[in-house]
Amino acid sequence: MHYRTTFLYRNAPEPEFRCGVMHSTKDIMIWVKIHPDRLPARVWSARWDRIDHAQIVDQQQVELDDEFSVHSRFDAVEQAIVGFYWSWD
Repeated sequence: MHYRTTFLYRNAPEPEFRCGVMHSTKDIMIWVKIHPDRLPARVWSARWDRIDHAQIVDQQQVELDDEFSVHSRFDAVEQAIVGFYWSWD
C-alpha cells in the first residue's frame, strides 16, 4: 500500500513525523520531504515507546537527499511508533 499526504499547518508543528503500529507488521518504508526554505541542520530516523509523553528508544542520524527528503525502512515493527524528527540548531 502506498499512502501520500501533504501537510499545511497554520502554526508550526513539532519537528517530527511519526507512524504508529498497534499490532505488528514487517517492512514499513517512510519518506518525508522537507520544504527547501526550511531545511533542518540534522534529521534522525527513530522509534518511540508510545504516542503521548513519548521517549525515543532508538535513533539513527540520516541525511537529506538531493530532493530534500529522507527515507527509512523499518523492518519488523510491533506495537511501536516509528518515523523521523529533525532540528535546526
